Amino acid sequence: MNVIKPLFVLLCLFPTILPTSEAAARNSSNRAAELHRIYVGSFGASPDAVYLRHKLVLRLAHARRFLVVDDPATADAILSGTAQLRLVGYYNSNPRIRYRNSASVAVYDAKMMVRLEDRGGHDLWSGNLTPRFWGSQYVSDNVVNQAARHVADVLR
Repeated sequence: MNVIKPLFVLLCLFPTILPTSEAAARNSSNRAAELHRIYVGSFGASPDAVYLRHKLVLRLAHARRFLVVDDPATADAILSGTAQLRLVGYYNSNPRIRYRNSASVAVYDAKMMVRLEDRGGHDLWSGNLTPRFWGSQYVSDNVVNQAARHVADVLR
């Protein structure tokens, strides 16, 4: 009696398990077809541009829809442009203090001009990206996330 009950449950679940595994195999083949190879070109020679490019490469690789390649000849799309991150000034919450002290907060600004083109050199998308908010050191993340989101939308 103890052996028959698990066997019965297994036989009842078998028809539901088979289509699920078949659908998973079909989804994995579709996922391989959706994977795009992207080459991320130069965004400039300044340390800030190199930093923003590195963050963009990491963000695209983290998306799992893109395979970031080192050779532009093997890529489906090429992403390039210019980037800059600059210190605008400092902010202090006390309006009576007009000098920089330990309570001052750095205020940053970032800009990216991005161009996405296919293997043949035709423009797929280009844009000027600025942060949606202003001030903190996270403006670089905001601009990089915008670029990755636009690239994902274009290559969908």
